[in-house]
Amino acid sequence: MGVSSMEKDKLEAIGVYVKSHIADWIKESNIIPFSPYEKEHHTLVECDISLSERIVRVEEGIKH
Repeated sequence: MGVSSMEKDKLEAIGVYVKSHIADWIKESNIIPFSPYEKEHHTLVECDISLSERIVRVEEGIKH
């Protein structure tokens, strides 16, 4: 079963939305401890690579 171009567009829009909000969601949930700088600039804590890898796997799953 192929994915229609409209479905691909919707999935792409979802991916863009998730990418633009994921750091805020993580920060709000206190999943990763953010430093004051990271809270202000919305960057992921480098020491928690496993969470970043899980995020990538979810994004890849959304694409397929």
